[in-house]
Amino acid sequence: MLMESLFLDPTQHPLPASTGLLSARALRDAHRAVPAGVPVEAWGPEPTPLPGLQALSTLLDQQLHRNRHRRSPMTLVRIEVSDALCGGGRCGPVLEGLLMQECAKRARRLIRPGDIATRLGGRGLALLLLDLGGDTAEQVVQRVEAGLSVDYHIEGQRIRVRLVSALSIFPQDGETGAELVAHAEPGLREVADAAADPADASPHSSRWGDWDE
Repeated sequence: MLMESLFLDPTQHPLPASTGLLSARALRDAHRAVPAGVPVEAWGPEPTPLPGLQALSTLLDQQLHRNRHRRSPMTLVRIEVSDALCGGGRCGPVLEGLLMQECAKRARRLIRPGDIATRLGGRGLALLLLDLGGDTAEQVVQRVEAGLSVDYHIEGQRIRVRLVSALSIFPQDGETGAELVAHAEPGLREVADAAADPADASPHSSRWGDWDE
């Protein structure tokens, strides 16, 4: 498959309003996985984060069920903003929330219609790339990271971010949603720890948004 076919220019191919959002049934089922007493807001044009990794596992299981006959590859991508700097200091919680909304919007524009981009709690994003695995999925992740590693201008503040990511591919990394989530988690933590180490200058361990001092 040619790489050009994986992406659409949003200026030439505007995405439908529902792209990257989950169906009402999928959201309802995912939210049922949350322990009682945890408030879940209704999803609107700007979705609130999935309430936890258990809800993400439920979403993955739904997609795996739809894919049970074809068993085509499917890739879960976990992306976290490990650091967000506003000028000389770190962003407060209000700016961080607005930043993550913007990151989710950009992520949806960087993947194909039919793929899923959703926010997780805190500084997390999750992407679900359908019918993609292996090197092709890696290339998509690199494109998404590059597209998110830009300057953000929010509430008059110029923000730069450090990103870390990890992925799990069905079926080799897991056969269930819980297995795919569990496979990505140690990798995400390992990369985040490496990114926090100033001695680690590997361009693959973390990515900072462009910033002219």
